[in-house]
Amino acid sequence: MFAKGLEDCLSSGAFIVESKILDHIYSHYGALHVPEGYDFASKMKLAMGDASQALYSLNSA
Repeated sequence: MFAKGLEDCLSSGAFIVESKILDHIYSHYGALHVPEGYDFASKMKLAMGDASQALYSLNSA
């Protein structure tokens, strides 16, 4: 829903905004690159899953 609204509002600029958001989130959690071949929502879910897994590892250590 967010990605669709972003596209409607910014048209071709939406890709740049999505890329910046993903780059920031993935770098914050230590990922070297954002995975290719997924849409924005799927990349966000992957990032949040990785973040949850990292937090779980820290709490159980």
